[in-house]
Amino acid sequence: HDTAGVLLGWAGTCIDLTDHKLTEARYADLVEHANDAVVTTDRAGNFMSANRAAEAMTGYSRDQLAAMNLFELVVPEDAERIRQLIMGEFERDEPEPVELQIVARGGARIYIEVSARLVNDRGRTVRIEAIARNTTERHDLERRLDHQALHDALTGLPNRVLLADRVGQAIARSRREGSDVVVMLIDLDNLKLVNDSVGHRAGDELLVAVAGRLTGAIPHGATAAHIGGDEFAVLLSGVDGTSEVAALARELLIALAEPYALAAGPLHTSATIGIAFAEDGAGAEALLANGETAMYRAKAAGKGCFELFDAGMRARVRRHMSILNELAGALRTGGLGVHYQPIVALADERPLAVEALVRWQHPEWGWVQPGEFIPLAEDTGLIEQIGDFVLGEAARQICEWRRDYPDALPMGVFVNVSPRQLSQPDFVLKLLALFDRYALAPNDIGIEITEGVFLDADSPVVTANIAALVDAGVKLILDDFGTGYSALGSLKRIPFAALKIDGYFIGAIRAPGDPAPITAAIVGLGHALGVTVIAERVETAVQAERLRSLRCAAAQGYHFARPQPAAGVTALLAAADLGSQRQAA
Repeated sequence: HDTAGVLLGWAGTCIDLTDHKLTEARYADLVEHANDAVVTTDRAGNFMSANRAAEAMTGYSRDQLAAMNLFELVVPEDAERIRQLIMGEFERDEPEPVELQIVARGGARIYIEVSARLVNDRGRTVRIEAIARNTTERHDLERRLDHQALHDALTGLPNRVLLADRVGQAIARSRREGSDVVVMLIDLDNLKLVNDSVGHRAGDELLVAVAGRLTGAIPHGATAAHIGGDEFAVLLSGVDGTSEVAALARELLIALAEPYALAAGPLHTSATIGIAFAEDGAGAEALLANGETAMYRAKAAGKGCFELFDAGMRARVRRHMSILNELAGALRTGGLGVHYQPIVALADERPLAVEALVRWQHPEWGWVQPGEFIPLAEDTGLIEQIGDFVLGEAARQICEWRRDYPDALPMGVFVNVSPRQLSQPDFVLKLLALFDRYALAPNDIGIEITEGVFLDADSPVVTANIAALVDAGVKLILDDFGTGYSALGSLKRIPFAALKIDGYFIGAIRAPGDPAPITAAIVGLGHALGVTVIAERVETAVQAERLRSLRCAAAQGYHFARPQPAAGVTALLAAADLGSQRQAA
Protein backbone atom coordinates (compact mmCIF):
# COMPACT_ATOMS: atom_id res chain seq x y z
CA HIS A 1 0.00 0.00 0.00
CA ASP A 2 1.13 3.52 -0.65
CA THR A 3 0.79 6.37 1.72
CA ALA A 4 -2.65 6.97 0.46
CA GLY A 5 -3.65 3.35 1.15
CA VAL A 6 -3.74 2.33 -2.47
CA LEU A 7 -2.92 -1.32 -3.10
CA LEU A 8 0.20 -1.49 -5.09
CA GLY A 9 0.76 -5.31 -5.16
CA TRP A 10 1.17 -8.58 -3.24
CA ALA A 11 4.15 -10.13 -1.44
CA GLY A 12 4.14 -13.75 -0.11
CA THR A 13 6.17 -16.74 0.99
CA CYS A 14 5.60 -20.28 -0.27
CA ILE A 15 6.48 -23.34 1.83
CA ASP A 16 6.72 -26.79 0.30
CA LEU A 17 4.44 -29.04 2.45
CA THR A 18 4.95 -32.20 0.42
CA ASP A 19 7.20 -33.90 2.97
CA HIS A 20 4.95 -32.82 5.82
CA LYS A 21 1.89 -34.20 4.10
CA LEU A 22 3.71 -37.42 3.28
CA THR A 23 4.75 -37.75 6.92
CA GLU A 24 1.20 -37.18 8.07
CA ALA A 25 0.00 -39.78 5.61
CA ARG A 26 2.60 -42.30 6.78
CA TYR A 27 1.72 -41.55 10.39
CA ALA A 28 -1.99 -42.00 9.67
CA ASP A 29 -1.28 -45.27 7.87
CA LEU A 30 0.88 -46.46 10.76
CA VAL A 31 -1.86 -45.63 13.27
CA GLU A 32 -4.50 -47.26 11.11
CA HIS A 33 -2.61 -50.54 10.87
CA ALA A 34 -1.25 -50.62 14.43
CA ASN A 35 -1.97 -53.75 16.49
CA ASP A 36 -2.94 -51.61 19.49
CA ALA A 37 -6.03 -49.44 19.65
CA VAL A 38 -5.28 -45.75 19.05
CA VAL A 39 -8.00 -43.22 19.87
CA THR A 40 -8.41 -39.53 20.55
CA THR A 41 -11.05 -37.93 22.72
CA ASP A 42 -11.79 -34.50 24.00
CA ARG A 43 -11.25 -33.68 27.67
CA ALA A 44 -14.80 -34.80 28.45
CA GLY A 45 -14.14 -38.24 26.98
CA ASN A 46 -16.05 -37.91 23.70
CA PHE A 47 -14.38 -39.92 20.97
CA MET A 48 -12.84 -37.91 18.15
CA SER A 49 -11.04 -40.66 16.19
CA ALA A 50 -10.26 -44.38 16.37
CA ASN A 51 -8.25 -46.86 14.30
CA ARG A 52 -9.20 -50.31 13.10
CA ALA A 53 -7.70 -52.00 16.18
CA ALA A 54 -10.01 -49.88 18.37
CA GLU A 55 -12.97 -51.11 16.35
CA ALA A 56 -11.84 -54.72 16.79
CA MET A 57 -11.23 -54.27 20.52
CA THR A 58 -14.54 -52.58 21.35
CA GLY A 59 -16.77 -54.17 18.76
CA TYR A 60 -18.03 -50.72 17.69
CA SER A 61 -17.40 -49.06 14.32
CA ARG A 62 -15.65 -45.72 14.07
CA ASP A 63 -18.95 -44.01 13.33
CA GLN A 64 -20.51 -45.58 16.40
CA LEU A 65 -17.55 -44.62 18.57
CA ALA A 66 -17.71 -41.07 17.27
CA ALA A 67 -21.19 -40.81 18.77
CA MET A 68 -20.06 -42.29 22.11
CA ASN A 69 -18.26 -41.19 25.24
CA LEU A 70 -15.33 -43.07 26.79
CA PHE A 71 -17.27 -43.56 30.01
CA GLU A 72 -19.94 -45.54 28.17
CA LEU A 73 -17.27 -48.25 27.81
CA VAL A 74 -15.43 -48.03 31.14
CA VAL A 75 -16.83 -50.37 33.81
CA PRO A 76 -18.53 -48.52 36.70
CA GLU A 77 -15.98 -49.53 39.31
CA ASP A 78 -13.16 -47.93 37.26
CA ALA A 79 -15.01 -44.78 36.10
CA GLU A 80 -14.18 -42.42 38.98
CA ARG A 81 -10.52 -43.43 38.97
CA ILE A 82 -10.24 -42.66 35.25
CA ARG A 83 -11.95 -39.25 35.71
CA GLN A 84 -9.38 -38.36 38.36
CA LEU A 85 -6.55 -39.47 36.09
CA ILE A 86 -7.82 -37.33 33.23
CA MET A 87 -7.98 -34.35 35.56
CA GLY A 88 -4.49 -34.87 36.97
CA GLU A 89 -2.30 -37.82 36.00
CA PHE A 90 -2.43 -37.26 32.23
CA GLU A 91 -1.09 -33.75 32.71
CA ARG A 92 2.29 -35.13 33.80
CA ASP A 93 5.11 -35.11 31.26
CA GLU A 94 5.44 -38.91 31.41
CA PRO A 95 2.20 -40.35 32.76
CA GLU A 96 2.21 -43.97 33.96
CA PRO A 97 0.25 -46.59 31.98
CA VAL A 98 -3.20 -47.18 33.42
CA GLU A 99 -5.04 -50.52 33.72
CA LEU A 100 -8.81 -50.64 33.53
CA GLN A 101 -11.70 -52.69 32.24
CA ILE A 102 -14.10 -51.81 29.47
CA VAL A 103 -17.28 -53.48 28.32
CA ALA A 104 -17.15 -54.35 24.63
CA ARG A 105 -20.17 -54.56 22.38
CA GLY A 106 -22.00 -57.73 23.38
CA GLY A 107 -21.19 -57.37 27.08
CA ALA A 108 -17.76 -59.00 27.33
CA ARG A 109 -15.41 -57.40 29.84
CA ILE A 110 -11.93 -56.66 28.54
CA TYR A 111 -8.83 -55.67 30.49
CA ILE A 112 -6.78 -52.97 28.75
CA GLU A 113 -3.57 -51.09 29.50
CA VAL A 114 -3.74 -47.45 28.39
CA SER A 115 -0.96 -44.93 27.78
CA ALA A 116 -2.39 -41.42 27.24
CA ARG A 117 -1.35 -37.79 27.08
CA LEU A 118 -3.02 -34.43 26.82
CA VAL A 119 -2.41 -32.44 23.62
CA ASN A 120 -2.44 -28.67 24.19
CA ASP A 121 -2.63 -25.78 21.74
CA ARG A 122 -1.57 -22.38 23.11
CA GLY A 123 -2.28 -23.54 26.68
CA ARG A 124 -5.64 -25.09 25.87
CA THR A 125 -6.30 -28.86 25.87
CA VAL A 126 -7.53 -29.80 22.44
CA ARG A 127 -7.61 -33.57 22.74
CA ILE A 128 -6.43 -36.66 24.59
CA GLU A 129 -4.39 -39.17 22.59
CA ALA A 130 -4.37 -42.74 23.92
CA ILE A 131 -2.94 -46.11 22.97
CA ALA A 132 -4.68 -49.17 24.47
CA ARG A 133 -3.47 -52.76 24.56
CA ASN A 134 -5.71 -55.75 25.28
CA THR A 135 -4.30 -57.48 28.41
CA THR A 136 -7.20 -59.87 29.03
CA GLU A 137 -5.16 -62.98 28.26
CA ARG A 138 -2.42 -61.87 30.66
CA HIS A 139 -4.98 -61.22 33.38
CA ASP A 140 -6.62 -64.60 32.78
CA LEU A 141 -3.21 -66.27 33.04
CA GLU A 142 -2.38 -64.35 36.23
CA ARG A 143 -5.77 -65.31 37.65
CA ARG A 144 -5.16 -68.96 36.83
CA LEU A 145 -1.69 -68.82 38.36
CA ASP A 146 -3.06 -67.12 41.46
CA HIS A 147 -5.73 -69.80 41.70
CA GLN A 148 -3.15 -72.55 41.35
CA ALA A 149 -0.95 -70.94 43.98
CA LEU A 150 -3.82 -70.71 46.45
CA HIS A 151 -5.81 -73.86 45.70
CA ASP A 152 -5.14 -77.58 45.86
CA ALA A 153 -4.70 -78.99 42.36
CA LEU A 154 -6.46 -82.27 43.16
CA THR A 155 -9.59 -81.18 45.03
CA GLY A 156 -9.85 -77.55 43.92
CA LEU A 157 -10.26 -76.48 47.56
CA PRO A 158 -8.25 -73.62 49.10
CA ASN A 159 -4.79 -74.72 50.21
CA ARG A 160 -3.01 -73.92 53.48
CA VAL A 161 -1.76 -70.53 52.22
CA LEU A 162 -5.23 -69.30 51.28
CA LEU A 163 -6.74 -70.83 54.41
CA ALA A 164 -4.24 -69.00 56.62
CA ASP A 165 -5.08 -65.74 54.83
CA ARG A 166 -8.82 -66.26 55.35
CA VAL A 167 -8.26 -67.22 58.97
CA GLY A 168 -6.32 -63.98 59.46
CA GLN A 169 -9.14 -61.97 57.88
CA ALA A 170 -11.74 -63.78 60.00
CA ILE A 171 -9.76 -63.06 63.18
CA ALA A 172 -9.51 -59.36 62.26
CA ARG A 173 -13.30 -59.20 61.72
CA SER A 174 -13.97 -61.07 64.95
CA ARG A 175 -12.00 -58.51 66.95
CA ARG A 176 -14.22 -55.76 65.53
CA GLU A 177 -17.47 -57.68 65.90
CA GLY A 178 -16.76 -59.69 69.06
CA SER A 179 -17.57 -63.03 67.39
CA ASP A 180 -15.82 -66.43 67.55
CA VAL A 181 -13.50 -67.90 64.93
CA VAL A 182 -13.01 -71.66 64.89
CA VAL A 183 -10.88 -74.03 62.83
CA MET A 184 -11.39 -77.77 62.53
CA LEU A 185 -8.37 -79.84 61.46
CA ILE A 186 -9.63 -83.06 59.89
CA ASP A 187 -7.39 -86.07 59.34
CA LEU A 188 -8.54 -89.02 57.23
CA ASP A 189 -7.85 -92.29 59.01
CA ASN A 190 -5.90 -94.94 57.10
CA LEU A 191 -5.41 -93.11 53.80
CA LYS A 192 -2.01 -94.82 53.61
CA LEU A 193 -3.76 -98.18 53.86
CA VAL A 194 -6.02 -97.19 50.94
CA ASN A 195 -3.04 -96.12 48.82
CA ASP A 196 -1.12 -99.30 49.63
CA SER A 197 -4.04 -101.69 49.14
CA VAL A 198 -5.95 -100.32 46.13
CA GLY A 199 -3.52 -97.76 44.71
CA HIS A 200 -2.84 -94.03 44.81
CA ARG A 201 -5.45 -93.38 42.11
CA ALA A 202 -8.11 -94.68 44.49
CA GLY A 203 -6.58 -92.58 47.26
CA ASP A 204 -6.85 -89.47 45.08
CA GLU A 205 -10.42 -90.37 44.20
CA LEU A 206 -11.18 -90.67 47.91
CA LEU A 207 -9.69 -87.24 48.64
CA VAL A 208 -11.85 -85.66 45.92
CA ALA A 209 -14.95 -87.39 47.33
CA VAL A 210 -14.13 -86.20 50.85
CA ALA A 211 -13.73 -82.64 49.56
CA GLY A 212 -17.19 -82.84 48.02
CA ARG A 213 -18.75 -84.12 51.22
CA LEU A 214 -17.08 -81.44 53.31
CA THR A 215 -18.25 -78.56 51.11
CA GLY A 216 -21.77 -80.00 51.13
CA ALA A 217 -21.90 -80.45 54.91
CA ILE A 218 -20.46 -77.18 56.24
CA PRO A 219 -22.60 -74.06 56.85
CA HIS A 220 -22.91 -71.24 54.31
CA GLY A 221 -19.97 -68.87 54.65
CA ALA A 222 -17.60 -71.49 56.05
CA THR A 223 -14.41 -72.41 54.20
CA ALA A 224 -13.27 -75.97 53.53
CA ALA A 225 -9.60 -76.45 52.62
CA HIS A 226 -7.26 -79.30 51.70
CA ILE A 227 -4.01 -78.47 53.46
CA GLY A 228 -1.97 -81.47 52.37
CA GLY A 229 -1.92 -85.26 52.26
CA ASP A 230 -4.78 -86.67 54.30
CA GLU A 231 -5.51 -83.40 56.14
CA PHE A 232 -8.45 -81.07 55.55
CA ALA A 233 -9.61 -78.01 57.46
CA VAL A 234 -12.83 -76.08 58.00
CA LEU A 235 -12.93 -72.40 58.98
CA LEU A 236 -16.03 -71.14 60.81
CA SER A 237 -16.91 -67.57 61.77
CA GLY A 238 -19.63 -66.19 64.00
CA VAL A 239 -20.41 -69.52 65.68
CA ASP A 240 -22.41 -69.68 68.89
CA GLY A 241 -20.16 -71.46 71.41
CA THR A 242 -18.76 -74.97 71.72
CA SER A 243 -22.09 -76.80 71.59
CA GLU A 244 -22.76 -75.64 68.03
CA VAL A 245 -19.23 -76.53 66.95
CA ALA A 246 -19.39 -79.94 68.63
CA ALA A 247 -22.70 -80.69 66.91
CA LEU A 248 -21.17 -79.83 63.52
CA ALA A 249 -18.13 -81.99 64.28
CA ARG A 250 -20.41 -84.97 64.98
CA GLU A 251 -22.28 -84.36 61.73
CA LEU A 252 -19.01 -84.24 59.79
CA LEU A 253 -17.76 -87.47 61.38
CA ILE A 254 -21.00 -89.21 60.39
CA ALA A 255 -20.93 -87.79 56.85
CA LEU A 256 -17.30 -88.76 56.26
CA ALA A 257 -17.84 -92.27 57.61
CA GLU A 258 -20.49 -93.11 55.01
CA PRO A 259 -19.27 -95.60 52.34
CA TYR A 260 -17.55 -94.15 49.27
CA ALA A 261 -18.37 -95.53 45.81
CA LEU A 262 -14.97 -95.56 44.14
CA ALA A 263 -13.99 -97.04 40.80
CA ALA A 264 -12.12 -99.81 42.65
CA GLY A 265 -15.24 -100.63 44.68
CA PRO A 266 -16.97 -99.40 47.84
CA LEU A 267 -14.70 -98.09 50.58
CA HIS A 268 -15.25 -97.28 54.24
CA THR A 269 -13.07 -94.88 56.19
CA SER A 270 -13.33 -92.49 59.11
CA ALA A 271 -11.90 -89.16 60.19
CA THR A 272 -10.48 -87.54 63.30
CA ILE A 273 -11.09 -83.87 64.11
CA GLY A 274 -9.23 -81.33 66.22
CA ILE A 275 -11.09 -78.11 67.09
CA ALA A 276 -9.61 -74.80 68.22
CA PHE A 277 -11.17 -71.40 69.01
CA ALA A 278 -9.18 -68.26 68.22
CA GLU A 279 -7.60 -66.78 71.34
CA ASP A 280 -7.04 -63.11 72.17
CA GLY A 281 -3.94 -61.79 70.46
CA ALA A 282 -3.24 -65.05 68.58
CA GLY A 283 -2.83 -65.09 64.82
CA ALA A 284 -3.77 -67.48 62.03
CA GLU A 285 -0.78 -69.81 62.36
CA ALA A 286 -1.27 -70.14 66.12
CA LEU A 287 -4.94 -71.05 65.60
CA LEU A 288 -4.09 -73.65 62.96
CA ALA A 289 -1.35 -75.08 65.18
CA ASN A 290 -3.81 -75.38 68.08
CA GLY A 291 -6.29 -77.20 65.84
CA GLU A 292 -3.58 -79.59 64.71
CA THR A 293 -2.57 -80.23 68.32
CA ALA A 294 -6.16 -81.08 69.21
CA MET A 295 -6.39 -83.36 66.18
CA TYR A 296 -3.31 -85.34 67.21
CA ARG A 297 -4.70 -85.57 70.73
CA ALA A 298 -7.93 -86.99 69.29
CA LYS A 299 -5.98 -89.55 67.24
CA ALA A 300 -4.13 -90.64 70.38
CA ALA A 301 -7.44 -91.08 72.19
CA GLY A 302 -8.87 -93.18 69.37
CA LYS A 303 -9.69 -92.57 65.73
CA GLY A 304 -13.08 -91.43 64.49
CA CYS A 305 -13.61 -88.82 67.21
CA PHE A 306 -13.01 -85.11 67.88
CA GLU A 307 -11.16 -83.15 70.55
CA LEU A 308 -11.29 -79.49 71.63
CA PHE A 309 -8.03 -77.66 72.20
CA ASP A 310 -7.30 -76.42 75.73
CA ALA A 311 -4.39 -74.72 77.46
CA GLY A 312 -3.18 -78.03 78.90
CA MET A 313 -2.57 -79.29 75.38
CA ARG A 314 -0.28 -76.34 74.70
CA ALA A 315 1.81 -77.18 77.75
CA ARG A 316 2.03 -80.79 76.63
CA VAL A 317 3.05 -79.75 73.13
CA ARG A 318 5.82 -77.56 74.51
CA ARG A 319 6.98 -80.40 76.70
CA HIS A 320 6.92 -82.76 73.71
CA MET A 321 8.93 -80.34 71.59
CA SER A 322 11.48 -79.95 74.37
CA ILE A 323 11.72 -83.72 74.72
CA LEU A 324 12.21 -84.22 70.99
CA ASN A 325 14.91 -81.57 70.80
CA GLU A 326 16.74 -82.94 73.83
CA LEU A 327 16.30 -86.54 72.68
CA ALA A 328 17.93 -85.79 69.33
CA GLY A 329 20.84 -84.25 71.21
CA ALA A 330 21.10 -87.22 73.56
CA LEU A 331 21.34 -89.53 70.56
CA ARG A 332 24.22 -87.47 69.16
CA THR A 333 26.15 -87.16 72.43
CA GLY A 334 25.63 -90.62 73.90
CA GLY A 335 23.16 -89.49 76.54
CA LEU A 336 21.05 -92.66 76.30
CA GLY A 337 21.74 -95.88 78.16
CA VAL A 338 20.43 -99.44 78.29
CA HIS A 339 19.10 -101.21 81.38
CA TYR A 340 18.27 -104.90 81.54
CA GLN A 341 15.38 -106.62 83.29
CA PRO A 342 15.78 -110.35 84.06
CA ILE A 343 13.24 -112.87 82.81
CA VAL A 344 13.19 -115.82 85.21
CA ALA A 345 11.96 -119.39 85.15
CA LEU A 346 8.97 -119.56 87.48
CA ALA A 347 9.96 -123.01 88.68
CA ASP A 348 13.23 -121.94 90.34
CA GLU A 349 13.58 -118.21 89.52
CA ARG A 350 16.73 -118.88 87.50
CA PRO A 351 17.45 -116.07 84.98
CA LEU A 352 16.55 -117.30 81.49
CA ALA A 353 17.02 -114.05 79.61
CA VAL A 354 17.11 -110.29 80.01
CA GLU A 355 15.12 -107.64 78.19
CA ALA A 356 17.12 -104.64 76.97
CA LEU A 357 15.32 -101.37 77.77
CA VAL A 358 16.44 -97.90 76.72
CA ARG A 359 16.84 -95.37 79.52
CA TRP A 360 17.43 -91.61 79.44
CA GLN A 361 18.77 -89.58 82.32
CA HIS A 362 18.64 -85.91 81.42
CA PRO A 363 21.24 -83.66 83.13
CA GLU A 364 18.50 -81.25 84.30
CA TRP A 365 15.24 -83.20 84.23
CA GLY A 366 16.57 -86.43 85.70
CA TRP A 367 15.08 -89.70 84.49
CA VAL A 368 12.70 -89.25 81.55
CA GLN A 369 10.14 -92.04 81.45
CA PRO A 370 10.18 -94.22 78.30
CA GLY A 371 6.41 -93.82 78.07
CA GLU A 372 7.01 -90.12 77.50
CA PHE A 373 9.72 -90.19 74.85
CA ILE A 374 9.29 -93.53 73.04
CA PRO A 375 5.88 -92.64 71.46
CA LEU A 376 7.32 -89.31 70.27
CA ALA A 377 10.33 -91.13 68.82
CA GLU A 378 7.94 -93.49 67.02
CA ASP A 379 6.07 -90.57 65.45
CA THR A 380 9.18 -88.73 64.29
CA GLY A 381 11.36 -91.62 63.11
CA LEU A 382 13.94 -91.21 65.89
CA ILE A 383 12.90 -94.67 67.06
CA GLU A 384 14.98 -96.17 64.23
CA GLN A 385 18.18 -94.61 65.60
CA ILE A 386 17.22 -95.52 69.17
CA GLY A 387 16.51 -99.09 68.10
CA ASP A 388 19.86 -99.40 66.34
CA PHE A 389 21.60 -98.08 69.47
CA VAL A 390 19.83 -100.56 71.77
CA LEU A 391 20.55 -103.48 69.45
CA GLY A 392 24.23 -102.55 69.31
CA GLU A 393 24.51 -102.23 73.10
CA ALA A 394 22.62 -105.48 73.68
CA ALA A 395 24.86 -107.36 71.25
CA ARG A 396 28.02 -106.03 72.89
CA GLN A 397 26.74 -106.85 76.38
CA ILE A 398 25.55 -110.41 75.65
CA CYS A 399 28.96 -111.04 74.10
CA GLU A 400 30.60 -110.14 77.42
CA TRP A 401 28.18 -112.27 79.42
CA ARG A 402 28.65 -115.23 77.09
CA ARG A 403 32.40 -114.93 77.55
CA ASP A 404 32.27 -114.67 81.37
CA TYR A 405 29.20 -116.82 82.12
CA PRO A 406 28.72 -119.18 79.17
CA ASP A 407 25.97 -121.21 80.87
CA ALA A 408 23.89 -118.22 81.98
CA LEU A 409 20.91 -116.67 80.19
CA PRO A 410 20.08 -119.61 77.91
CA MET A 411 17.49 -117.51 76.04
CA GLY A 412 19.90 -114.58 75.59
CA VAL A 413 18.85 -110.93 75.48
CA PHE A 414 15.50 -109.71 74.15
CA VAL A 415 15.30 -106.44 72.23
CA ASN A 416 12.09 -104.61 71.31
CA VAL A 417 11.85 -103.74 67.62
CA SER A 418 9.30 -101.16 66.45
CA PRO A 419 7.22 -101.52 63.29
CA ARG A 420 9.24 -98.65 61.78
CA GLN A 421 12.48 -100.54 62.37
CA LEU A 422 11.03 -103.68 60.88
CA SER A 423 10.08 -101.64 57.81
CA GLN A 424 13.74 -100.80 57.12
CA PRO A 425 14.94 -102.77 54.08
CA ASP A 426 18.39 -103.23 55.65
CA PHE A 427 17.20 -104.16 59.16
CA VAL A 428 18.13 -107.85 58.99
CA LEU A 429 21.46 -107.10 57.32
CA LYS A 430 22.40 -104.75 60.16
CA LEU A 431 21.35 -107.34 62.76
CA LEU A 432 23.38 -110.12 61.12
CA ALA A 433 26.34 -107.75 60.95
CA LEU A 434 26.13 -107.43 64.75
CA PHE A 435 26.13 -111.23 65.07
CA ASP A 436 29.31 -111.37 63.00
CA ARG A 437 30.98 -108.49 64.82
CA TYR A 438 30.49 -110.03 68.28
CA ALA A 439 30.65 -113.71 67.22
CA LEU A 440 27.10 -114.36 68.47
CA ALA A 441 24.84 -117.32 67.78
CA PRO A 442 21.45 -116.52 66.23
CA ASN A 443 19.63 -117.40 69.46
CA ASP A 444 21.73 -115.02 71.56
CA ILE A 445 19.41 -112.15 70.62
CA GLY A 446 15.62 -112.43 70.63
CA ILE A 447 13.56 -109.90 68.67
CA GLU A 448 10.38 -108.74 70.40
CA ILE A 449 7.59 -107.49 68.15
CA THR A 450 4.09 -106.40 69.09
CA GLU A 451 0.82 -107.42 67.55
CA GLY A 452 0.69 -103.95 65.94
CA VAL A 453 3.31 -105.14 63.46
CA PHE A 454 0.65 -107.22 61.79
CA LEU A 455 -1.13 -104.08 60.66
CA ASP A 456 1.73 -103.95 58.14
CA ALA A 457 1.45 -107.63 57.32
CA ASP A 458 0.82 -106.74 53.67
CA SER A 459 4.04 -104.72 53.54
CA PRO A 460 6.52 -106.65 51.41
CA VAL A 461 9.45 -105.26 53.44
CA VAL A 462 7.98 -106.32 56.80
CA THR A 463 7.04 -109.74 55.43
CA ALA A 464 10.50 -110.23 53.92
CA ASN A 465 12.25 -109.16 57.13
CA ILE A 466 10.23 -111.54 59.29
CA ALA A 467 10.94 -114.39 56.88
CA ALA A 468 14.67 -113.51 56.85
CA LEU A 469 14.79 -113.50 60.66
CA VAL A 470 13.16 -116.94 60.76
CA ASP A 471 15.56 -118.28 58.11
CA ALA A 472 18.53 -116.94 60.08
CA GLY A 473 17.37 -118.77 63.22
CA VAL A 474 16.74 -115.57 65.21
CA LYS A 475 14.22 -116.00 68.03
CA LEU A 476 10.98 -114.04 67.61
CA ILE A 477 8.99 -113.10 70.71
CA LEU A 478 5.42 -111.84 70.46
CA ASP A 479 5.08 -109.01 72.99
CA ASP A 480 1.95 -107.70 74.76
CA PHE A 481 -0.10 -110.68 73.61
CA GLY A 482 -3.83 -110.49 74.24
CA THR A 483 -4.43 -106.80 73.56
CA GLY A 484 -4.78 -104.72 70.43
CA TYR A 485 -4.87 -106.68 67.20
CA SER A 486 -5.48 -110.36 66.75
CA ALA A 487 -2.33 -112.30 65.99
CA LEU A 488 -3.75 -115.84 66.22
CA GLY A 489 -3.27 -116.39 62.49
CA SER A 490 0.31 -115.18 62.75
CA LEU A 491 1.00 -117.64 65.57
CA LYS A 492 0.31 -120.43 63.08
CA ARG A 493 2.37 -118.87 60.27
CA ILE A 494 5.39 -117.63 62.24
CA PRO A 495 7.41 -119.92 64.54
CA PHE A 496 7.56 -117.67 67.60
CA ALA A 497 9.91 -118.87 70.31
CA ALA A 498 7.92 -117.18 73.06
CA LEU A 499 4.91 -114.99 73.67
CA LYS A 500 4.43 -112.50 76.48
CA ILE A 501 1.14 -112.14 78.31
CA ASP A 502 0.32 -108.45 78.56
CA GLY A 503 0.71 -107.14 82.12
CA TYR A 504 -2.88 -105.89 82.13
CA PHE A 505 -4.08 -109.45 82.60
CA ILE A 506 -1.48 -110.23 85.26
CA GLY A 507 -2.55 -107.15 87.23
CA ALA A 508 -6.05 -108.63 87.44
CA ILE A 509 -4.70 -111.43 89.68
CA ARG A 510 -5.18 -110.13 93.22
CA ALA A 511 -5.89 -113.26 95.28
CA PRO A 512 -4.67 -116.87 95.21
CA GLY A 513 -8.03 -118.12 93.96
CA ASP A 514 -8.50 -115.65 91.11
CA PRO A 515 -9.49 -117.68 88.03
CA ALA A 516 -7.57 -115.44 85.56
CA PRO A 517 -9.37 -117.00 82.58
CA ILE A 518 -7.57 -115.07 79.83
CA THR A 519 -4.15 -115.73 81.37
CA ALA A 520 -5.03 -119.41 81.72
CA ALA A 521 -6.21 -119.54 78.10
CA ILE A 522 -2.99 -117.93 76.81
CA VAL A 523 -0.84 -120.32 78.82
CA GLY A 524 -2.85 -123.24 77.41
CA LEU A 525 -2.45 -121.86 73.89
CA GLY A 526 1.31 -121.61 74.41
CA HIS A 527 1.48 -125.25 75.58
CA ALA A 528 -0.54 -126.38 72.58
CA LEU A 529 1.78 -124.53 70.18
CA GLY A 530 4.98 -125.49 72.00
CA VAL A 531 5.78 -121.83 72.68
CA THR A 532 7.34 -120.51 75.89
CA VAL A 533 4.87 -118.26 77.72
CA ILE A 534 6.27 -115.32 79.69
CA ALA A 535 4.13 -113.26 82.07
CA GLU A 536 4.92 -109.51 82.16
CA ARG A 537 4.69 -107.08 85.10
CA VAL A 538 4.55 -109.66 87.86
CA GLU A 539 4.65 -107.56 91.01
CA THR A 540 3.41 -109.75 93.87
CA ALA A 541 4.08 -113.20 95.32
CA VAL A 542 0.37 -114.00 94.84
CA GLN A 543 0.66 -113.37 91.10
CA ALA A 544 3.83 -115.45 90.85
CA GLU A 545 2.25 -118.35 92.70
CA ARG A 546 -0.93 -118.26 90.62
CA LEU A 547 1.15 -118.30 87.44
CA ARG A 548 3.07 -121.33 88.72
CA SER A 549 -0.23 -123.10 89.35
CA LEU A 550 -1.23 -122.35 85.76
CA ARG A 551 2.10 -123.87 84.59
CA CYS A 552 3.31 -120.59 83.07
CA ALA A 553 6.97 -121.11 82.20
CA ALA A 554 8.56 -117.72 82.86
CA ALA A 555 7.95 -114.23 84.17
CA GLN A 556 9.45 -110.80 84.57
CA GLY A 557 8.50 -107.94 86.84
CA TYR A 558 9.37 -106.02 89.98
CA HIS A 559 8.63 -109.07 92.16
CA PHE A 560 11.79 -110.67 90.74
CA ALA A 561 13.99 -107.77 89.62
CA ARG A 562 13.74 -104.22 88.35
CA PRO A 563 15.41 -102.99 85.15
CA GLN A 564 19.00 -102.22 86.09
CA PRO A 565 22.34 -101.34 84.52
CA ALA A 566 24.41 -104.14 83.04
CA ALA A 567 26.63 -104.19 86.16
CA GLY A 568 23.65 -105.20 88.29
CA VAL A 569 22.82 -108.13 86.02
CA THR A 570 26.50 -109.12 85.98
CA ALA A 571 26.42 -109.29 89.79
CA LEU A 572 23.31 -111.51 89.64
CA LEU A 573 24.98 -113.81 87.13
CA ALA A 574 28.15 -113.95 89.22
CA ALA A 575 26.16 -114.87 92.31
CA ALA A 576 24.24 -117.56 90.43
CA ASP A 577 27.50 -118.91 88.98
CA LEU A 578 29.10 -119.03 92.43
CA GLY A 579 26.09 -120.88 93.78
CA SER A 580 26.32 -123.42 90.97
CA GLN A 581 30.01 -123.99 91.71
CA ARG A 582 29.30 -124.57 95.39
CA GLN A 583 26.56 -127.06 94.54
CA ALA A 584 28.91 -128.86 92.16
CA ALA A 585 31.60 -128.98 94.87
